[in-house]
Amino acid sequence: MIPPAAIFAAAAVVPVGIIAAFTIVERRRREALQQYSEQRGYRFEAKRPGAEIGLSEAFPIFRKGHGHAWGCTVTGQVG
Repeated sequence: MIPPAAIFAAAAVVPVGIIAAFTIVERRRREALQQYSEQRGYRFEAKRPGAEIGLSEAFPIFRKGHGHAWGCTVTGQVG
């Protein structure tokens, strides 16, 4: 029989592991985008607070939902 303490410990470890894995994947994605941008002469911004405000009038999609903060954007000129 499995002791109740072991069940509670496992129940605490699993969510922590999932959060840690998500954090690692997101950090690697951000680093890859930053490296891509630097190699090609583009500008990478991890966060862009308020960037959607100027576009919300032209594109109503930016007014829907929650969490309107932009992040991990690559900007620059092509050609």
